[in-house]
Amino acid sequence: MDGAPGEDRRRECDETAGVFSRRDASYTRPHIHRYLTFHVTVFHRLSTMRDQPLSYTFVPGRSEGTMILNLDGPLTLSNMFALQDELRTIKPQALVVDLSGSPYMDSAGLGLIMNYYVSAENNGRKLLLAGTSERIQALLEMTKVDGVLKSFRAVEEAEASL
Repeated sequence: MDGAPGEDRRRECDETAGVFSRRDASYTRPHIHRYLTFHVTVFHRLSTMRDQPLSYTFVPGRSEGTMILNLDGPLTLSNMFALQDELRTIKPQALVVDLSGSPYMDSAGLGLIMNYYVSAENNGRKLLLAGTSERIQALLEMTKVDGVLKSFRAVEEAEASL
């Protein structure tokens, strides 16, 4: 039984064969070396990548109480904090987030959007998305929030739905 008390979960090493084994799998030393080399290389590349800067503007919408937030650049952990602070202070009746200038967002960016959505819903306000790229739309679908967040092709469509 897996995980039973007292079960010895150590890996055994057969020095002569160069094989590390555990009940369910065997890995050769070269295989492990390639695996570790690949993951260290990928981690190094990811950790040294710099996000493009995020700029944003708030403009009034066509109807009273509506505001458009235009994003330009990716919405990621490294660049979202200034926007997060501003979103805490503004409270329009409806906020349309124009993502047409944003090529992608990470989970922190999605968390920022979802937190604003929850706050808006709890206070009788609305949040709508417009102009989502294929990459952002895929993120919304993969995380299943596409059924929660209303997304439109263009800002005009989002405003017309209000």
